[in-house]
Amino acid sequence: MKRRRSRHALPSRVVLRITLVLALSVAAGIAGVVRLSGEPGGRAAALPPRSLVEPSPTVLAPSTDTSVPQWPAFARAGGVTLYLPVAHPVGVLYHEASFHNALRLRPLGHLVRNANHWGFKRLPRTSGPGYIVMSSRGRGTPATSAADVVIPAHTAVRSPVTGRVLDVHPYRLYCSYPDTRVTIRPDGGWPMKVLLIHLARVRVKPGDRVFATLSVIGYPRVFPFGSQVDDYLRGGNPHVHIEITKPAATPKTC
Repeated sequence: MKRRRSRHALPSRVVLRITLVLALSVAAGIAGVVRLSGEPGGRAAALPPRSLVEPSPTVLAPSTDTSVPQWPAFARAGGVTLYLPVAHPVGVLYHEASFHNALRLRPLGHLVRNANHWGFKRLPRTSGPGYIVMSSRGRGTPATSAADVVIPAHTAVRSPVTGRVLDVHPYRLYCSYPDTRVTIRPDGGWPMKVLLIHLARVRVKPGDRVFATLSVIGYPRVFPFGSQVDDYLRGGNPHVHIEITKPAATPKTC
């Protein structure tokens, strides 16, 4: 016996069409919500190319952020940290300073060679450059009280600390050879001083503010004679001499 179809019942094809339309409408609504919410898949949520994305204003490039040195530190003493004066030195070598007002530097990095076993004992490896401790000069000062940072000629020497220039003083090395000494008062290291010698074409003056690894101090001076660093490194490159001195220290020069 066949069932009678109700007058109000819809044909199955109509029901199928209605169902399909409703499903498409719901899908479109969800897609719209996705686009508005910023999820992937919608044009409104698409990010610009990486090269067009503006960096955060709090992130500065190393060349403009004066609070962040561009390359590593190489020594510490008296609450002062010394940074390399060039990005890629030929070598960092330590020796006995001429006068007792220089502090004992604590090298950072790893020991490559120790030629002064009586005056220096190997330190734990840290981040920083490789370094050499040169043989004694018989001065009675600490084996690492002075640093010679060897660099190629005509390479700009940058400040090893952030601070203020106290003095720029021409003098004669060994009472014979023209040279220039620059003295800097480092930030946070008061009342210590940082001394640099063997400089030419100096570009700073007393009162100038300098920033570690950023501010050009001058250029390495080339002398007409060999140096102790030539016994350890080939090339005959010049070097800049760096010390941290005691507060009341007055450099003794000719």
